[in-house]
Amino acid sequence: MVVASQAAAAAVLLLAVLATGGWADASPALWYAVAAGVIGPFAILAFYRALALGPMGVVSPLADVAANGTYAMASHGGSAAVAAVLASLYPVVTALMARGVLKERLRPVQVLGAGLAVAGTLLLAAS
Repeated sequence: MVVASQAAAAAVLLLAVLATGGWADASPALWYAVAAGVIGPFAILAFYRALALGPMGVVSPLADVAANGTYAMASHGGSAAVAAVLASLYPVVTALMARGVLKERLRPVQVLGAGLAVAGTLLLAAS
């Protein structure tokens, strides 16, 4: 499931980059994002494994800190607005994966929210 969700997220982000022409304006920092994307699924697997082996009260704080640190680096190295919006899109991918993989029905308000979030991201990236 982790591999499938991360592949779906990568596809959505690739479409966003291609739709906005962001690839042409990419800086050398793009390769940091690519590296983070490659490492991300392994980090999630390690997080789930740590939760299975140890108490959540220890694992969880060591993780939201690592996540906050990498978010701080992303917002410092580039646009804080773009980093914030992209980081906040994780529920959209989760909802789409629930629909695609688990065949769960999304309520109209969920579909509307996901669409608006993606549209807002594209508009932000285009400006």
